[in-house]
Amino acid sequence: MFRVGASFSGHLETRAELAHARAFFDEPRTFIDLMPNVQEIVVNADGTRRWLIQAEVPWLGRMSMGFKVRRVEDEECLIEWVPVIGEQRNLLRYALAFERKGGRTSVRIVQQIELRRARASELHRLAGVLGADRISAEMQSRLREIMGTFLRRARERLDRADVALHGP
Repeated sequence: MFRVGASFSGHLETRAELAHARAFFDEPRTFIDLMPNVQEIVVNADGTRRWLIQAEVPWLGRMSMGFKVRRVEDEECLIEWVPVIGEQRNLLRYALAFERKGGRTSVRIVQQIELRRARASELHRLAGVLGADRISAEMQSRLREIMGTFLRRARERLDRADVALHGP
């Protein structure tokens, strides 16, 4: 089994109320508009979502991957999505935890991506030569950049919306 992957854990603080921040991050458009490389998120009739992510991967070129996820937590302070039952190849997990403290809302986001293939060549013809560790390290670097950009944009958008609603 050939496996490559990356993970990210980070947080932001915003002036927005917890309910507003939660609704903001529950909206697929937020990820499409603010997260680099997310091409679309399709919301299916059964409530599952399919993320289409396209990224430039060094040595391998431009790649597009679809990730099908289902919600497993839907609480006031927690949203969590995991791969749909039976998904074995393109795995995406993400969770958002919300906490109100000191007049601000803290949002912690955790994301994990894993690609599994029976053979490296099923991912790309050069994947076996490069090796899983090298590809995963590059994925980790890219994910860190993407999520840093996403969190910065999200905080800016949330804070702008809060000012518009409540004033400076």
